[in-house]
Amino acid sequence: WDLGNLLPGPPEDVMMRGTPHIHWAVRYCWISLCLLKRMFLMLPVGLVLSLIIFDWYTFLFTLSGVADPRRNMYRPGIWIVVILFHVSLSLLLVSYIRCFLTSSAVKDNPMPANMQTVN
Repeated sequence: WDLGNLLPGPPEDVMMRGTPHIHWAVRYCWISLCLLKRMFLMLPVGLVLSLIIFDWYTFLFTLSGVADPRRNMYRPGIWIVVILFHVSLSLLLVSYIRCFLTSSAVKDNPMPANMQTVN
């Protein structure tokens, strides 16, 4: 991996005047700080996803008894509930993942052309 190419170097005219470029250690420190910030900002996402996984585990293996073949396995009602639970949980996961991957920046979501602006 060449992490040095993630940050832009100095412009060509600055290099031609003899101004020194950014040292490689400064680049790597900046990149590592940016990665730490991203990891810190993703903590709530990890917590919500872990709660959803824990909810799935609790329902499937403890409450419904599907994992235990001696309990309720042959009742059709439990399978309907399990299927509905999995469908709703998968829709929840897809919706949540799409929500945190969508950009909320103004430049990515411009105002519609037919809207009037207040002057």
